[in-house]
Amino acid sequence: FNPQAFDPAKWAHAARDAGMKYVVFTTKHHDGFCMFDTKLTDYRITSPNTAFHGDPRANIAKEVFDAFRREGLWAGAYFSKPDWHSPFYWWPYFPPKDRNVNYPPAKYPARWQQFKDFTYGQIEELMTGYGPLDILWLDGGQVRPANIDMPRIAAMARKHQPGLLVVDRTVGGAYENYVTPEGHVPDADLGVPWETCMPMGTSWSWVPNEQYKSTQEII
Repeated sequence: FNPQAFDPAKWAHAARDAGMKYVVFTTKHHDGFCMFDTKLTDYRITSPNTAFHGDPRANIAKEVFDAFRREGLWAGAYFSKPDWHSPFYWWPYFPPKDRNVNYPPAKYPARWQQFKDFTYGQIEELMTGYGPLDILWLDGGQVRPANIDMPRIAAMARKHQPGLLVVDRTVGGAYENYVTPEGHVPDADLGVPWETCMPMGTSWSWVPNEQYKSTQEII
């Protein structure tokens, strides 16, 4: 991965001109590859194993947040609670069966605690090393609040970032400050703050010959 044409200032300028108010950037998705300079894994854009690591813009998340803040927009960090690359989530001792943790945490509490500490540590890196953040957008509702210790995570995040909105996607409760219907716009007002999650194409990831929605359809 070597994004030589990376230009977040251009994105941010276009976003402001389009009337956007904030960005939520994917710092880490379920595959575990980190688009920020985490110290807790080598599976990151700034690793010496990655072609882009020597570029002064290599800490991509920081570059995006800075660019959007310069345009007066809010900065939000998407972060996947599941991490398929972490040996504390998908233990190599067991084959992964689905998207969930591949061992019973109750049977191996010490190993699961390592995953909880890893998750907490990465979120704290984002909350302390990337300037003012307005949104922490947590994906992966199958990792439930009690299993990941959301009270501890949220308290830490809000200590470092007062006024932070937290999205604990599809979980509900105290850590879902707004809800996120996926793939559709609700027919009626939900009565609570919400945003639709919908790709401009057909997929959440890059696909060859993607069929993008028209401007009219998106609006």
